[in-house]
Amino acid sequence: MTDEPPRRTGPVLRGPLAVALVALAGVAVGVAIGAMVTVAFRRANEPYAGANGSPAAAPQKAEQAAPSPAARPAKPRQKKEAPRPAAVPTPRPARLTIELAHSLENGTMRVWVDDDLSAETRLDGEATKKMLVLKGRKGSIAQTFAVSPGEHEIRVEVAWGDSVKTKQLIGDFKPGATRKIAAKLGGFLKKNLSLEWQ
Repeated sequence: MTDEPPRRTGPVLRGPLAVALVALAGVAVGVAIGAMVTVAFRRANEPYAGANGSPAAAPQKAEQAAPSPAARPAKPRQKKEAPRPAAVPTPRPARLTIELAHSLENGTMRVWVDDDLSAETRLDGEATKKMLVLKGRKGSIAQTFAVSPGEHEIRVEVAWGDSVKTKQLIGDFKPGATRKIAAKLGGFLKKNLSLEWQ
């Protein structure tokens, strides 16, 4: 048996006509691909359509959230003033009165309270009746001044000419109270100073 050549089922295009058909088919394919790319690009840039086919509204900006308490600037704390201590009332001062009876023509009386000079007074005496050749003198003076409450040492000094006499007492003084010392300087030839509370 001899092999038979295959039979042709249709017409075969050859020559320039075949080339023209192939070129026309390529152009059609290129136009179709370009149209598809253009449609896809437009759809990508258009807003998404809603269920009814209308363009979707542009997304609204989210409302600005209120800052949390931690993010808010802390208010400066006001400093609380420390309670002021209750005012302690100042006690009223006490008073001291010194009454001196003397027999001097002139002199000076000084009073110290706890080594602080509190009073200084000049003394004058009036002449009394003559006793033989001696002439008597008599005088008195009272001095009052403030003293702080509490215990104090009171020292009284009487000076005349070249002579000085001193005596002291210790006493307690209450607020607002007045205490009195009776002082006496007497004698003709020899004078002595005495103090006592009254």
